[in-house]
Amino acid sequence: MRIGLLGSNITTGNQTQFDFAEKLGKALIDNGFSIVNGGMQGTMEAAAKGARTSNNYSPDKMMAILPVSDKQLGNPHSGTIIVTDMGTARNRLIVINSDAVIAIGGGAGTLNEITLAWEMNKPIGAFVGGSGWSEKMAGQTIDSRRSDSIKAINNVDGAIEWLNGMK
Repeated sequence: MRIGLLGSNITTGNQTQFDFAEKLGKALIDNGFSIVNGGMQGTMEAAAKGARTSNNYSPDKMMAILPVSDKQLGNPHSGTIIVTDMGTARNRLIVINSDAVIAIGGGAGTLNEITLAWEMNKPIGAFVGGSGWSEKMAGQTIDSRRSDSIKAINNVDGAIEWLNGMK
């Protein structure tokens, strides 16, 4: 399964979210998942950094879909890098290439990805730790087109358990 990790590009902020993203990146690869994210800094870089520490890591397990045309602007830890020069329109590519998504904090771009995932009927998890849209959306239902809600994720073990239940 490919898991989309959604989160902020901001490099200063909630250390709890960065730590969670790094531990989750490693745990996902350790447990046989692949990662798709935006390939920039912040939580995206933390997740890619963690993924690289897994003994199961290979570049095809960590896909970064950049919003820019220069791959040098992405973080140095991503494996497979796809440049798009699409700005935030690349959010749709991240979500559509994911079997499930987990949001970690995040601002308006992350909220956009959450709503895209909702519309595409993708399972959505949201980290409850710190601030941002993941905190606000955890446990919520966006509209009536789906009967489920966004899964609140409190820790890495809970995220892996939730994802393993979908295999």
